[in-house]
Amino acid sequence: MASTPRAPAAASRALRVRARVSRIAVVAGLLSVIGCGAIIERVGSMGRWGWEPSSRVSRSDTAFVSDGHRIAVERFAPASVGPMGSRGRHSRHPAILVLHASGGMLARGGATVRAWADEFAEHGYVAFVVHYFDRTDDVRTDDEYEDATFPEWTSTLRDAVTFARSDGHVDPTRVDAFGVSLGGFMAL
Repeated sequence: MASTPRAPAAASRALRVRARVSRIAVVAGLLSVIGCGAIIERVGSMGRWGWEPSSRVSRSDTAFVSDGHRIAVERFAPASVGPMGSRGRHSRHPAILVLHASGGMLARGGATVRAWADEFAEHGYVAFVVHYFDRTDDVRTDDEYEDATFPEWTSTLRDAVTFARSDGHVDPTRVDAFGVSLGGFMAL
């Protein structure tokens, strides 16, 4: 019995989903190798809505402009690090962009992303939670829309790397990205 070929849109979607799953698996594997597994496990066990700011972390709100759009950023740093742009006798820290999933920063997704940023900061990183949906005035998304807006979000994240490198407490040669689901895809 001959199989019926899939419609082109369904086949294209299946390939995109397969590619995303592969990328997420690669990110998860890399994170487990480099030691972020403990951070993910600790945050996952605390509950999605239960984020409480850490007293060992300095948190501030800031922003940058990407193609004329204001992009909100939440900066999390070890408490010993000063405000963004200040320069002191402190050593420079690695930075990490912490990227949200397709649910955006609302509700439990935002709490989870902030908890990850707290954990990274407690481990010596300056973490930047980048609200990259601000570029397209979105609060959440779906697969079809993601395909259409991917270039704009990618451009915004390039600008976010430049923004993080300008922080006086960041080692500009040590900036990386972390995310799960859409955030992991964007991190790649």
